[in-house]
Amino acid sequence: MKNPVRRNETGIVEAALRKLAVPLLMKTIAPATIEGGDLIFLDDDTLLLGVGNRTNQTGLRELLTRGTRSGLHRLLAVPLPSSVIHLDGTMMIVDRDLAVVHKQSLRRTSSLFENRRLKKRLKLVQFLSANGMRVVEVTDYERQRRATNVIAIAPRKAIGYAGNARVKRALLENGVDFIEIEGAELIRGYGGPRCMTLPILRD
Repeated sequence: MKNPVRRNETGIVEAALRKLAVPLLMKTIAPATIEGGDLIFLDDDTLLLGVGNRTNQTGLRELLTRGTRSGLHRLLAVPLPSSVIHLDGTMMIVDRDLAVVHKQSLRRTSSLFENRRLKKRLKLVQFLSANGMRVVEVTDYERQRRATNVIAIAPRKAIGYAGNARVKRALLENGVDFIEIEGAELIRGYGGPRCMTLPILRD
């Protein structure tokens, strides 16, 4: 974790996962930092990594080195603006062909690595479209209201904060079963539904 006050959380989570027999694939070593909010699987083969306030370039290099040894072959490094804490504050995958995206936060050029080697540089939103993904676009205000920070619990089934009516309507129109939870007070802590989860098994 980037903030020293949160670094003990890593050991607590590691102990809990070991008790559940979840294998440890890699462990980040300081000064490298990698936080869960910056990790999003685009598909079975592609991991998106937000690089910015909480996940640094050293963390990216470690993930490329250690992650590749653990079976990670395709990684897309997404540079984040200073106003964004984590990648999940700018986008989230709701299904294999649908994402919620704040385009303004994703304007900078991303880097696609395959087997640790830089393959090409690209714009993430165009990359999503080229790979058959439809995008529900979020405004600046809706991003501040954590409209992108939803957690998909099944294909086209997601949990998000109430209060983003336009985004909810767009998701419903795209066949998403959208479950609203009250988040007026939680937003003050700058977190969203995905920030409060740790999926350990995906079908």
